[in-house]
Amino acid sequence: MSLHRGRFVVVLALCVLVVFVGCSRRNVGTPQSIVLTAPAGNCLQNGAAGTVEIYSAGACWAGASPGTAVAVQLPANCPFASCSIPTASGSLCSGPVTPGTPANTWIYTSVTIGGNACVVGTNGLIMK
Repeated sequence: MSLHRGRFVVVLALCVLVVFVGCSRRNVGTPQSIVLTAPAGNCLQNGAAGTVEIYSAGACWAGASPGTAVAVQLPANCPFASCSIPTASGSLCSGPVTPGTPANTWIYTSVTIGGNACVVGTNGLIMK
């Protein structure tokens, strides 16, 4: 094999490796961070409306400003030990997902940020 072909093969292998690493699953051992905000009274998660993907490690909710009180209420069949997740200040994590919970979507029943309720809309979690 010529030197030119050898370099091409090495570059091609590195490109394939980068693509495969980039397509791998997120770190399933770390809870998903979710920042809650409510511009114009509409709830947003990480700056957008809709659902956030979580894995077995669970999720951590916080307000946009440090020390903001947040409260998240999920349906009774949620994947956590407690479906009511309030915090007086800072962030609060759900803890790991209950073992054996199937992939599903859970829409919040209510969200409160800094003592003010916001319109939930389609915000919630997708278990991956």
